[in-house]
Amino acid sequence: MPIPFEGLRPASGRDHVAWVVEAMASREGVDLVVPEGFGAYARVHHRIHNGEQWADFAPEYLVRGVEMYDYVGSRLELIDGDGNLDAEDVDALVPLLAAASATPDECHYALWQGWGWVHRGPMVAWSPGQDSDGARSIERAFNESMAPVWTFAAACPVEPWWGGRDMILFDGAVDAVPTIGRRDLYETRIQRQCPQWWWPDDRAWFVGTEIDHAWSYVAGSRSLIDEVLASPHWESVGIEATDRW
Repeated sequence: MPIPFEGLRPASGRDHVAWVVEAMASREGVDLVVPEGFGAYARVHHRIHNGEQWADFAPEYLVRGVEMYDYVGSRLELIDGDGNLDAEDVDALVPLLAAASATPDECHYALWQGWGWVHRGPMVAWSPGQDSDGARSIERAFNESMAPVWTFAAACPVEPWWGGRDMILFDGAVDAVPTIGRRDLYETRIQRQCPQWWWPDDRAWFVGTEIDHAWSYVAGSRSLIDEVLASPHWESVGIEATDRW
């Protein structure tokens, strides 16, 4: 059975993230989500629940966002999770990232601490006809299943970030990213969450996912971004750090 955060460890401190927050401070577009200074950038769009393509759903997003988009608003409930790049797409991205870095076994991660499951909290488990002993039993089982996640998160240092987007920091290999998430009661697989920031120790690339965006950004060398843009696993567009979106 998969174990949440297996192969990852709480970061030893916050010094390693200073370059990220310094590069993104006081920015307002793409460079508020990913640092400037990389050779090339791509925007990878999150999947739409009903299987529709962005090319049909909102084709204007498949061009560079130099100006403000006419945001798709209420239609975004169809997206497969704001702030979460689809697990299938993360898995397709990992080998490209691993090959593009000299330090794929030493990567840094930052996850928004505002995700509700990250912190210990009560579970409401009640249905008509259920007695209080049954509810307490379910809650105990839930607490036991979530305890490793809560313990791990509590051990991670926190990097303050703008607008309440404070991040918990942890480290590990790039191929450990599929273990980020939780396994709730009765779950045999991890309900995955992509990190908000992840990058290798050699800073060869950076992946950023804003919690309110329906897309993620990948920054890196021109050759890496060309591979990202050519991949059939997602709908993407080449952008610049100075673009609005």
